Amino acid sequence: MLEEFYWLLMKSKIFSKVILFVTVGTVLAIFLANSIVDPLWYFQGNIIKGENPRYNERFSKINLYAKNMGQYNCFIFGSSRTTLLNENLIEGYRCFNFSFSSGKLEEFSVYADWLLSRSAMPELVIVGIDDFSLMSNSKAVTVPDFILSDKEPPGPFDSYLSLQMLKKSYQIFMEGIKKPRFYDREFVGRVKMGLPSYVPPKLSRLPKYLQIKAKDCVSCEVSVSRYTDFARKFEGARVVGYVPPVSFWYLASKSDDSYTKYLEILYLLSNEGSFSALYDFTVPSEITSSISETYDGSHFSSAVNDRLAACIIGNQCDFDHLRPDKTSRDEYVSRHELAMDMIDFNLRQKVKTYTNY
Repeated sequence: MLEEFYWLLMKSKIFSKVILFVTVGTVLAIFLANSIVDPLWYFQGNIIKGENPRYNERFSKINLYAKNMGQYNCFIFGSSRTTLLNENLIEGYRCFNFSFSSGKLEEFSVYADWLLSRSAMPELVIVGIDDFSLMSNSKAVTVPDFILSDKEPPGPFDSYLSLQMLKKSYQIFMEGIKKPRFYDREFVGRVKMGLPSYVPPKLSRLPKYLQIKAKDCVSCEVSVSRYTDFARKFEGARVVGYVPPVSFWYLASKSDDSYTKYLEILYLLSNEGSFSALYDFTVPSEITSSISETYDGSHFSSAVNDRLAACIIGNQCDFDHLRPDKTSRDEYVSRHELAMDMIDFNLRQKVKTYTNY
């Protein structure tokens, strides 16, 4: 009887050990699989394929930053257009690009507060200024809870011991990067090669700037104050604003009213004093009128974006742009409109090439 009891006891212990071994092994396997694909950038990203998807950038970029926190003297903020600005090409600085898809000024402001509360002291801050954020006063933000509550991000074990995350890792591994934009091994935003050329919409007319005075544009002043408040958070830093290039057709599709507000806000912002420089790369040019340099009219090729870095830090620039902070309002507007008319004329001479124009 005692021998039978002893045998049953040993059997139950062996069974428990097997269960424990299988459980621990499964948990470790889940963590290892997630770590190899690394969707949230705790480690080295996707070490198998070397291409990282735009998955939860608002979370992932904090994990990436935390690995070298305190070693950066330059921050970049912006939307998906600014994710394509290669931070490694900003000479003289070690920059971190905090831009993310559909990023808005109010979200950058929350991130800035999180960084500054951790004693971040950048010498240079680059702000990507997008028309959709510039002309909207929405205060809604979509950022991780730990950013809003000014806490530390969850650790890798909290995130990667998850079957849901394993499913995402599997999807990334099997499907690869299907979207036009991704991050390379160095976590620099890139546009895939070989994408179809942009198909521009038909245009019946070009927008016209309607002469208004600042006092007649209350929304313009509100937009300026939003960006001013953001720039002033970084006391002692050189704050540079730049408007990422957009397609000629994208800009030319604006209404008279929106085009007026767009140029008016940019001019007022550039002369307010909080930005040490402001570069407008949306002025119609040979590059922005090219259908081969953009796949959607809003995001330009990696090669085009790499050329912007030298312009932004004040080196020799080979990209057509305007400096509203260096000119009068009338000259800024007239040069914008003249460039638009000139590109429009040139394109209409090539109407057979642009079949949709």
